[in-house]
Amino acid sequence: MPEVNSKIIGDVNDDGYITVADVTLVQKASVKLTTFTEEQNTLADVNGDGRISMLDATCIQKYVVGGYSDTGLVGQTVTV
Repeated sequence: MPEVNSKIIGDVNDDGYITVADVTLVQKASVKLTTFTEEQNTLADVNGDGRISMLDATCIQKYVVGGYSDTGLVGQTVTV
């Protein structure tokens, strides 16, 4: 049976924290400067629309800055 991992949505680089580094990765992926694994796609699609875009990066950025309520799924856990 495969190991089940719990991850934090928005932690695209999987370092255990949601930071500006995750925002930068999502920005790069949204303009095709990098590609993500399936797991990274799951963690990066924070607004749940099935696409990685600047909207996802903006939600993560708002979460990092704090004080915003419209951050999508950022900070929630998901099993991958």
